[in-house]
Amino acid sequence: MNSAEELGNLSTKVMDEASQFVSLQGHEYVIDQDLAARKLSAPELSLVTKLISNTNEQINHAFAVKTDDVKVEVSDTIAFIKKEPLSVSYKAKEGVTKVEWFWWGARVYLSKTTVRYISGGISIAGLWIPEPIVSKIIATIGVVSAVAIPGGIVFDVNAALLAIGNLANAFTGASLGISNIHLQ
Repeated sequence: MNSAEELGNLSTKVMDEASQFVSLQGHEYVIDQDLAARKLSAPELSLVTKLISNTNEQINHAFAVKTDDVKVEVSDTIAFIKKEPLSVSYKAKEGVTKVEWFWWGARVYLSKTTVRYISGGISIAGLWIPEPIVSKIIATIGVVSAVAIPGGIVFDVNAALLAIGNLANAFTGASLGISNIHLQ
């Protein structure tokens, strides 16, 4: 098992437990090693630390390739939001296109218009999402066609599978790094 697969197999229980020890400082996630070591085993803490490192690399990459059509919002997460065309008038029905970074990976939002006209794929803040993956996500939701999407889609991607140079593995389906699929 390679390190990306190992990180991708980090249990939800461990991720939930570790969340209380992770915080956003500036544009990077950090873990309180001393407190976390009291609750997590040494191998679990090591995996969580690697996952945070991968996420921070992706965030730094996103800032490096950010274009003028993307705005950044920082609260307890970091969100890269793609500005929608002016012709989009009903945001409640349209949805939004953005990547929101958490310590464990990214939550991707694709608006109704983006899903409809995605063609070969879309890049948001340096994260490439190929169209075949979007089609599979739509099918998973149970929608027959992108035309029938009421307001966009949302899904989570594990940071371990988004490590720079490993993007293709996250979206091949061989590694199930996509979860929490739902409509906006």
